[in-house]
Amino acid sequence: MGVEQADLKDLFDSVHERLKTSLSPRIIIIDNNANIPLVRYKDTPWFGLPGGKVKEKEAVEDANFLSTGAYPTLIREVKEECRIDISDSLRVASCLGVAEIGIVDSVKRVVNYSLSPIFVCRREGLSDVNNDTQLFNLRSYLPGPIFPDARLAIRVLKDSIRTKKGPIQPAWLNDGRVIYFEMKPQMRLLMEPPNWL
Repeated sequence: MGVEQADLKDLFDSVHERLKTSLSPRIIIIDNNANIPLVRYKDTPWFGLPGGKVKEKEAVEDANFLSTGAYPTLIREVKEECRIDISDSLRVASCLGVAEIGIVDSVKRVVNYSLSPIFVCRREGLSDVNNDTQLFNLRSYLPGPIFPDARLAIRVLKDSIRTKKGPIQPAWLNDGRVIYFEMKPQMRLLMEPPNWL
């Protein structure tokens, strides 16, 4: 039985011909030794958290994407990217917060405002990840380059572990200011919105 083409379509809203929004849940999976998997973006040196865009079939009515509404996307994406099944681990996952990243295509002059609810869950081990997934330890220096949503989330998680503030309370990870990241013509962090916006 084949997968319907409509099932593979990303869930996007167009605000304007140059502005779109998308929902891309991501997850920090921590094992008993404080290792986390990071995935490489295609054939680039950039790393990010497992996760990705919500497909139309995953956006059921009344889904709360700060809780279980994001789980179908996370289960699918982590299995595709890391080849591990986190469905059992998600029952104790917490939403760390939401990152808002303006993903810029300066060639087409389009910005996709990506909202990324980022979850944290524990898993006993990560020895079964595929070869494309890199394990990094939270106690050591993280390599670069790392996508802005992943860097924000890891920093907030490390701060909360260090200060032991208690249970995770979801928050805006970038303090209400959009971070702009150019994907085309080159991948780089932008200090401000593109001047053509």
